[in-house]
Amino acid sequence: MFRFGDSSGWKRSLLGRKVCRIGRAWAWVLPVLALLPSPARAAPAVIANRTNQRVFFAVPVDSGRAGGPMRTVPLDARQTITLQADEPLNAAVHLDGAWQRVVLPPYSIHYFVESEGKTRFAPVSLPCGARPSELTAAGGARDGARAALAVIPVMILVDDDEPAARPVWEKRLRERMREASEIFEYTARVRFEVAAVGTWQSDNALVRFEQSLAEFERKVDPSPARIAVGFTSQYRIPQGYTHLGGTRGPLHSHVLIREWSQHVSARERLEILVHELGHVLGAVHSNEPDSVMRPRLGDRRSNAKQFEIKFDPGNAFCMFILGEEIRWGRAASFDRIDPVAKHWLRGAYQSLAEGSGEDRTAAHYLALLDGGRPAATKIDLPSAWARDAAAVRRAVLEAARRNAELPAGPGRAPGIDSRAAGDALAELLVRRAASAARELPPDRSARAFLLGLGATVDDAEWTRFAPVLEGVLNQVESRAGRPAIEDVSERPTIRGRADLWKHFVLSAMIAGLFGAETAEAVGIAKEAADARLGSGFSFADLAADFAGIRFAQFVQRDKGAVAQLSVEFEIARFVPEIKRLPEGIGWNEFLRDYGSTNDPRFHQAVAAVRELVDRMPGLASVGSEQAASVDRLPAPVRPR
Repeated sequence: MFRFGDSSGWKRSLLGRKVCRIGRAWAWVLPVLALLPSPARAAPAVIANRTNQRVFFAVPVDSGRAGGPMRTVPLDARQTITLQADEPLNAAVHLDGAWQRVVLPPYSIHYFVESEGKTRFAPVSLPCGARPSELTAAGGARDGARAALAVIPVMILVDDDEPAARPVWEKRLRERMREASEIFEYTARVRFEVAAVGTWQSDNALVRFEQSLAEFERKVDPSPARIAVGFTSQYRIPQGYTHLGGTRGPLHSHVLIREWSQHVSARERLEILVHELGHVLGAVHSNEPDSVMRPRLGDRRSNAKQFEIKFDPGNAFCMFILGEEIRWGRAASFDRIDPVAKHWLRGAYQSLAEGSGEDRTAAHYLALLDGGRPAATKIDLPSAWARDAAAVRRAVLEAARRNAELPAGPGRAPGIDSRAAGDALAELLVRRAASAARELPPDRSARAFLLGLGATVDDAEWTRFAPVLEGVLNQVESRAGRPAIEDVSERPTIRGRADLWKHFVLSAMIAGLFGAETAEAVGIAKEAADARLGSGFSFADLAADFAGIRFAQFVQRDKGAVAQLSVEFEIARFVPEIKRLPEGIGWNEFLRDYGSTNDPRFHQAVAAVRELVDRMPGLASVGSEQAASVDRLPAPVRPR
């Protein structure tokens, strides 16, 4: 808990209550901030009025002139204001009818409080160790330019269950985001700005919020924005405590809000949005009953006429610090922010953790600040699955080794009297995988075929987009003892390209383990990353992904598929010709032509690729249907 530096007379926890009414507050805060310096490092100096009456403080009109005129600033009851300072700020407070000079150090929190019938002004001590002056000097000036206001571009989306027409819901959500942004601009000098609008299809079968959030993360790429905020209208019959919204922590890229309840008012919806965006900006749960960061919302408090949606002083302090990192462009990763910022955040989180009871949010943020990560998702394969897949994998690698020993050149039977290469090698390996899987019990052969074949491919690049794969494949065989086909043979190809073989096989494996939607999301995420950083977005790669996904559905749904594939597999029956599909699309070109991966233009392009795949002779009976009665692993859900 926060404690006064002079603790005599006050022993109770003071975890702060925050902001004033926005309209009234901005009339004072903008002129005040204009008087303060634009520092090399702006540190927060938080002032909170914990009394039930208006109080006054004063700051210099010209911060560079010692002893110059002061400007008086009112602070209403229960309000908080955050000033910026890079050096001790000479100020004054009005107490008991007289002005008293005070010094507001950088990285400080001060309260107006009532004690024994008098108003007092006292500092809050943070368990940080070093004095403010020492830490400020240690950090020094920064290179580069600092933005006066941090602007975070946001993509807002609704799912396919949103009942309103787009003009209606877009206007509603833009207005809500604008109102939320005003609170953050006042508190932390951070603006959330709508940069894109989109939709996504949510899975009605998912009932847990954590699953819905994970699905949203898989399906939605926030680009060109930094954060995607999704509003889901899937209806759920409330049973006990209901998650109204969620994200995974500071600087996370996705926020999901439940929009379906007709019993939640517009004010409550705004409060939920501010709460979750607060988590993104470093705010943690507070035990202050009127803080927007109280652990459970939806308690009708914000419907009261006098209730103000505001942050407690401790979280205002934290958000200003992280906002400063964003203004300097130093907030790509929470654990890599400036050492000075990290030091003061650590002290604030320690204080907040002490007063949070059983709530672990502050402790979790402390761990993330020091480089911790949520525990990696671990999915335990049934031992029979791993054994079956390992058997198929060994058979495929052995076939690749034997083929590599055959003489090169034309032959009547590639893979038997001459070396198979390219597409012919890919067809040989698929047939060999099916032959090995065919020897297993029928209810296990399809799964073993898909997982075992996928385990023969070098998966290092793909595990960046589906990290859970690494753990799954290690259960088939550890990476140290898991050579890929290219380690023992030349690379197989599909349509003459080795990369399409990898896309086809790995997408089939992911679809077999987690379902078609997850596999599609992984494929799209990889292409979007390639557009930003690599070889460009490729609809040819996406066609191979979709073909692999439909291939997995064919294998799982048709009881005779594995036996059929052990005798006959032709690429031309399963993978379309890709020469006319666009490739090498850079990020700027992608944004110009397709908007984002949630834009209707992109959805239309994807639908065209999907239709091309569905017309393939070997896949015509599968189409877009999901395989029926197939055991799958649960979709990967990272812990919150």
